[in-house]
This record gives sequence, structure tokens and C-alpha cells, in this order.
Amino acid sequence: MAELISFNIDKSSESYALLLQHINQTRESYAAVLIQDRPKGPAQGQTKFPSLPDQYVSINHTAKGEKDDTRLETIINTYRCAINRVAHLGTAKAAGLFTQLTLLDNTGASTNQQLFLVNVYIRPRATHANTSQLLSDIKENCDGQLSRLISAGDLNASSAMWDPSNLTNVTKSLRTKIKYYAIKVQRGNLIERFAIKHNLKCLKQNNKDGKIMPTYINNERTNQAEPTEAWIDVVLAGDKALRVWHAIKILEPDSIFFEPGDNETTRPTIRRGHNIVRTWSPGELAPHAPRSFAGSSQVPSAS
Repeated sequence: MAELISFNIDKSSESYALLLQHINQTRESYAAVLIQDRPKGPAQGQTKFPSLPDQYVSINHTAKGEKDDTRLETIINTYRCAINRVAHLGTAKAAGLFTQLTLLDNTGASTNQQLFLVNVYIRPRATHANTSQLLSDIKENCDGQLSRLISAGDLNASSAMWDPSNLTNVTKSLRTKIKYYAIKVQRGNLIERFAIKHNLKCLKQNNKDGKIMPTYINNERTNQAEPTEAWIDVVLAGDKALRVWHAIKILEPDSIFFEPGDNETTRPTIRRGHNIVRTWSPGELAPHAPRSFAGSSQVPSAS
């Protein structure tokens, strides 16, 4: 099965265009690409974004908010998956894009194995009620089969399940008046309880040196000597989904957007922020799937 990648693009038109360009170059290597905080349109000076290869289908969800909309996009490779159902979950502060998929084998035929893929973005100011509603919507759409769930995205939450700085965040939530830490920890506790109740596992990083790479880096703050690091982009999966995807790797955007020899003075500048989360799978499909595949480019209407 091909890999998934998840990326909070932070509304960057430049990063979004580079990601689409990367998908074009790699062609058939991804089963799905999950994008959070998609930009509204091309940046000034850009006429349009790069188009996707024919086998990819783009599913979009814009959750309207009072001050800010949340845009999610899930790009599905129809050589790898057939799309059965789409649903829009949650609210603008805690949004999800649900896709029910049937996996295809390396001949393009259906395996009859169904999974529920959820693209998630929880904003930093989301309330307990916002997060609870999103989790409830996920459970409802999985129809009691959360073992088939794989959820990926930016949770803006801290839990010992995925965040090595969790103890620091807990301490700051108790000793400071900064609400950010308390909200982050409380949200993490809520998601952790949901995961434990429904037997969801957090996919771990598969690094040879054992280091847990941060999923977010902000080295542009002038009042701090060290970069701000966070572990907020998370992949949760049920037992049946874990048979397909079982570990993650954290990639800096530069590492897949540019070649080592590219001229740094002429290539586009990417604002540091979220890294890319890429899953690992036990086996990969053939490099080129046949044209006669079971997948469809028709996207069902969202419920």
C-alpha cells in the first residue's frame, strides 16, 4: 500500500504550489495527501496552482467561521483507493474531512478492505465543546468500526501518547497564567481518553537514532534564544488501519520540495512552521498501476 502524507500548510500559497508540484513529480507514490489550512487562492503574482495528475482526485471542505474559515483538502490517488463516501465533520475551530475508502491491490482490483480516513485540524483556540463535537462526529461516521480509522492532522494538543514535552506543558499549565498551555493539555487529555476508549494507537516515529523529531518549528521568534518546537501533528489509527500504515517519519518541507544542489538564493522561500508527516507501510504497490483500475474519479457528495 502506498504512503500517506499530512501537512498543515499554514495558508502558504508558495508551500501549496510546491506540494502540488512534488505530487506531480512523484506521480503514483502516495495513496492520499492530507492538507490542513489550505490557502484560499494563489499568491500575488501566481496565475494558478499546478494541476494534479489524472489519477488524483481533490476533495475539499471549507468550514465557515465567524472570523476565519478552516480549509481542508484530501487528495486521493484513485490507482490506490476507491472513494465510497465523504463527510464534513465538526466546526471551523475543530474541523474534519472524512473519506471512506476501499483499498486497491497492485493490479487495481478491489481488496474489499475498507478504511476511514479523516483529515483533522483543531485550531489553538478551539473549545472543549468544539473538540468533543469533532470526536463525536468521527465516531458516528465510523459507525462503530473505529478499528478501520486512520486520522491525521494538526491537533494543537499535548498528550504523553505523542508529545515528549507533555510534562513541561503540564507544569506550565499549572504554574503560569498562560491559557494556551492549559487548553493544549486539556485537549490532549480529551483526545487521549477517546483514543484509549476506542483502542486507537498513535503512530510512532521510525527513526534509526531513536530521536523524536518535532512536527512544528518556529525559529523566527526574536525574543527566544532557541527555536520553539512542538509535537502537535499526530496520526491515530485503529487495529485494521495499523495493518496498512504502522509508523511515521517527520520530513522538513525543503527535503522533498528541493534537490540538494538547488540554488538557495533563487528557489522560493518557505516559512518554517509545520513539518510533513509521512506514514510508512509494510509493503508497497507496484511502481505503476494499470490504467484499468477499480477506482473512480467521481467524488460522492459530502454528507
